[in-house]
Formats: sequence, C-alpha cells, structure tokens
Amino acid sequence: MSFLTVYNICGIKGKQNLSYYKKSISKILDQKNIDQEVVISSCCSSREILDALLEAFPQVKINEIKDVVPVNVSFNHTCDIFDRGHEGFIYIDSGIVLSDENDLSTLVERKNLGSYAMVSALVDDDVGVAIEAEKFEMDRGLGLLEDENGKFVSIGSSLNLHLQIFSREVKDYYRKVLPDIFAGYCTESVFSFMCAALKSKWSVCDNVIAHHHPSVDGQSSGFHPHNWMVETGRETYDHPFQIKSYMSRFFNKEAYRLGLGFEECRKVLIHDPSQYDDNSYCINDKLKEYIRDNLYLNSDEFEYSSINSFIVKGNPKQVTVKKGINKWCYDYKISVIIPTRSRINLLDECLDSLLDNCYKEYRMFEVILLVDFDDHETYNHIVNNVKDKFKHGYSDAECCLSIISVERSEFMQRDYNNFASLAARGDLVFVLNDDAVVTTKDWDKKIYEFYVDNKTDDDIMLISVLDDSHNGSLDSFGNNRTRVSHGSCFPILTKTFVHNMYGVMPGHIKMWTADTSINALFNDVDRIFLLDSVFVKHNSYHSGTRDKDAINQHVSNVSSEMHTNDHIITSKNKSIMKRMLSKC
Repeated sequence: MSFLTVYNICGIKGKQNLSYYKKSISKILDQKNIDQEVVISSCCSSREILDALLEAFPQVKINEIKDVVPVNVSFNHTCDIFDRGHEGFIYIDSGIVLSDENDLSTLVERKNLGSYAMVSALVDDDVGVAIEAEKFEMDRGLGLLEDENGKFVSIGSSLNLHLQIFSREVKDYYRKVLPDIFAGYCTESVFSFMCAALKSKWSVCDNVIAHHHPSVDGQSSGFHPHNWMVETGRETYDHPFQIKSYMSRFFNKEAYRLGLGFEECRKVLIHDPSQYDDNSYCINDKLKEYIRDNLYLNSDEFEYSSINSFIVKGNPKQVTVKKGINKWCYDYKISVIIPTRSRINLLDECLDSLLDNCYKEYRMFEVILLVDFDDHETYNHIVNNVKDKFKHGYSDAECCLSIISVERSEFMQRDYNNFASLAARGDLVFVLNDDAVVTTKDWDKKIYEFYVDNKTDDDIMLISVLDDSHNGSLDSFGNNRTRVSHGSCFPILTKTFVHNMYGVMPGHIKMWTADTSINALFNDVDRIFLLDSVFVKHNSYHSGTRDKDAINQHVSNVSSEMHTNDHIITSKNKSIMKRMLSKC
C-alpha cells in the first residue's frame, strides 16, 4: 500500500456536517493513478455520523477516538495504527473537497520529482494559502521560493495547511508525523525546519487547488483541553501547550545555534540563516535530533497507547481476483502479529510456514510485522524479498502482509503486540513469534471454523493451540489440563476482547510471562478453548531446538525485572476482565 490517506473529522464542538463529509470522502475515493488506503480519523464524532459514513463507504475504516485530543495527536495516532510501511501519509482537513480526480496523484508526482519531505496543495478559501504567491507575501509578509520543480516554502516561512503529503522519511526519523507539543494544528511554523533538517524541502504544488470550507468542525487552533472537557463532558488530557516553559524549547541558545526558529509566534525571524546552504538545507546534522527530542512529545509527557480509541469498519464486499479465487476485501478472518528483530532466517521460516500450510482456496489471514525503526536490514529484506509472496492480487492493496516500523522498546506487550493488535483487521488475533513455525495444513481454516463453532455470545474467548514450548512433549499437554494452567505460548484472542482491553496482553509485563498471565486471566472466567488440531513448533532454546541468541538474552534480562510482580498484574487484569464481561 503506497499511501495512507487520512481524512480528519472532529465532533468536539458539535459541528458535524455529514453531507459535507460524504462529498469530501467521495472525491477522495474517486482519485485516479494513486495506490492509497483511505482512513477516517474521528475525534469525538457521534455514533450516528460514523454509522452513516460506514453505510455510505463500507470500504473505508475509521479510527474512532473517544477522548478529547488535538487534531495533530489524532492524526499521528491514526498514522501509527494503520502504518503498514506506506510510502507516505496524506493529511486531508475535514473542510477539503478535491477539485480534480488527479489531485492526489499530482501531489505524489511532485513529491517524487524532488524527493520532498512535504508537499502541500493550495486552496481557494484561506488567507494563509492564497493562490497567487504575491498575495501570500502581501497577506503574511512571508515568501515562497522556487527550485527546478516549482515553489517551496522558504526557511522560517509558514502556510496554513489543509492538504499535504508527508514522506516516509518524516515518520521514520521523527517517529510521529506531526509535531505534537502544540495543542492544535498550529505547527506549520516548524515544518520548514523539519524538512531542512532532513536535507529536504517543503514543496508547494500550485497546480493543485482544492476547495476549502473553513472551520467545518470548528477551528483546531482554538483547542483548550479544560474548556473542551467542560463543554463535552469527555475525558481530556493536560497538554504541553498549557505549560509556560513550552516556548523555552525554541527560544534558547542551543536551538538558535542549530538553526531552529518559530516565526509565527513572535512575528520576527529568529532563526540563524547562516545555518542553511544554498539549497535551503540545514548544514548542522544535530538540528533533526533537537526537533525530534523537543518538538515531539515523549512518553513521559504523553502516552499515545493511553488514547481511548476503536477501529470500526463497514461490511466487506466479496470480490474476485486472479483465476476466480475469492477473497474477502478488508475483512481478513485472522490477523497474525509477529514482532521481529535481527532474525531474518527464523522469520523467513515462520512466514513460509504460514503460506505453505494455509488454506489455498482463498486468503483468510493477514500478517502484521513489527520491525524496530533502526533495524534496516530486516525491514529492507521484508520489502524486497518477502512482501511479494503475500500478494494475492495485482497490487499492493491486495497483499496480506503489512509492516509497522516502531521505536525500539522494552515493553514487548504494550508497544509491539498490543499496538499491532489495534491495527488488526481480523475477527481473531493470533500472537506469534518470529521463531515459531505453524506445521498444520489448513491451519487458518481450522482455527476459524473452530472459532465459529464455539463462539460465545459476548465473543470473549481465548483459543489455545498446541505448541512444544513449555514441556517439550506433546503428551504432557493432554494430561491434567496443564496447557490451561500454563497456557499456550501463542494465544489466539477475539478482536472483541482486544478492543475492550486495548490490546492482547497485559501491557505492564515487559517481555516474558505475559502468555501465562493472559491464560490465567481467561482460565479464571472459564473462557479457554483448547484446539488440539493445530500445532506450532517453537524454535526456541526453551524447547531445546537452538541456542540462546542475543535477542533471547536481551528479552531475558528485561523480563527478570517483572517476575516478582506477575501475581499483582494478573489480579489487576482479572478485575478488569470481570467488569468487561459484566458489560458485554
């Protein structure tokens, strides 16, 4: 999937214009010559609005955010959840209606011409982005420059943005797409510095002019967490925009020395022009580090995984691809999530086992791989040597393998498994390791048929398949129900459970023992279903099949910190589980 297109709507201020939304989304879906996945990012929109959009556009998924957050945070959150290794990320304001069926492909063409970090369109109704450069200069006192491909934003200048593409490089380096220290979408002043720090530019495509209806959902620049919480009655967050020390991140000697500025705030050019070359690139490589560490929230300031959100989607449409093979579009039955790092040979064996042994009549599973953003070797190997094996149609859109690039973390459950599970599209989420091999023929068909035959009314259940991890002997699994007491290393959980618990595993457990805890949790409410017809071989030193490697040692070191607290974590999650069952 080449581009993730995010249409951003917000119901916080009660200005929800359904007819305008439909018009805008229709124009997005009608775009030609672009490979895109279209997602709606919705913050506090009403259920009536979302149901109406799903009915009108069943092929579009929605990230339904129930908490009060600024639009830059909701956009980042949506990009994180649906990031499957896209080439770029397209931001479309709720007030935008595209004018031509080639608008987005034209922006993509401009991006590729100069390998720009950002490309923006113009709009027909906003002082900040007037069509004529002369009017822009007159209105804001700022200018556009030109290179061989067209106009670009000069260092320290700013545009009021409504439609733009961000490159893959932006997200990979800065970890999020939009700087989120601002409590609204008033971040444009720093975009020229962000691009220049990456040795790139912020291009303006003046042959794309979209219609813009200002403030369809209310002005995002007016975000004030406390006021919005009072108005809506919803939970919100304190935000660094409310902290007086916020501007100290810009107005200090180090920021100035590196070339950073923030002209929109003080109306003066505070950056040091000598830090930029004739191409408008920053000559100091430390600027990008400063921007990443100071203009983007760290986990101590704001934890994205704490956002209360759900992925919702419409009814799938059955389509035919390649020699009459049927597949369910946007509705894979099983989502297999696999975190991996520096284990290319083991990962290949794992992925080959899934493909070689799957049900061949139609594709009913997807694979979501999580790769650390600094593990370039694994990422490139998957893109160049693996991904094509998982295509079951003619385009990347018909590929059941996705890659999510993440910042390396010691919290395997919270930042890998749980994170990926929220992006899963299947009814079931299968938690697998890169050193596991599924040996059963038609494993996916057997799992899903077992789920359908045993599905509970509330859809809260854990399916436990056989594996050789814990006891090294298949016979022991069948005796005295030891698999229930310790659990399968590779649990399969329903998406209903995932959405209610915000993940597949207890997030407080960093690495090992989460499988034991999740099995204990389900055993406590008698919701473990044993499936003995599917077997997973674990190529692990636990089962004696290989020696401990560097990854095992790292995981072992991290996990040792948590062992003494397992019973506390399990007890906490048991109470959550019982409350959840009482609601379902």
